[in-house]
Amino acid sequence: MIVTLESWEYEWASHVGMQRVSQHIGKNDDQNYYANNNKQPEILANIASCCGEMATAKALKKYWSGHVWDQRDHAKYKHLPDVEPNIEVRRIRERTSKTSVVRKKDVDNNTVIVVTFPAPPDYNVVEVIGYIKASDAWEIGEPAHYDSNGTSRLFKLSDLISI
Repeated sequence: MIVTLESWEYEWASHVGMQRVSQHIGKNDDQNYYANNNKQPEILANIASCCGEMATAKALKKYWSGHVWDQRDHAKYKHLPDVEPNIEVRRIRERTSKTSVVRKKDVDNNTVIVVTFPAPPDYNVVEVIGYIKASDAWEIGEPAHYDSNGTSRLFKLSDLISI
């Protein structure tokens, strides 16, 4: 499903993305994720991710809080889903990607994973590719090569259910 964000939706998603970047300045807790040195500038990654979250909420007619909190309060709010009531949104950077990630905490929180592709360069047109229950994704996924702790698995996008 293709979702085109209205100008005000795009502006808000971009604003939230920029606010999230400002809250993470000086913090480096994603070493596993970035182990392959394929890191995108944080500002672009966060804007694209927020556009994916906004588009998912719009497609599913669900609530997106666009939450941003002070990094000192991370422990207090880290349990909140990307989209209410229990949706975690995963963004792929290239439409040719074959896999996405599910984390053990997604399974523990009984979430549904929705995979999106916000199209560059502006990210305001988003393909909401599909969804899968986190427990199912974990069961069929393979251990992520970059995660030495065993808390992440990669599942095939072909296993997603279309929206």
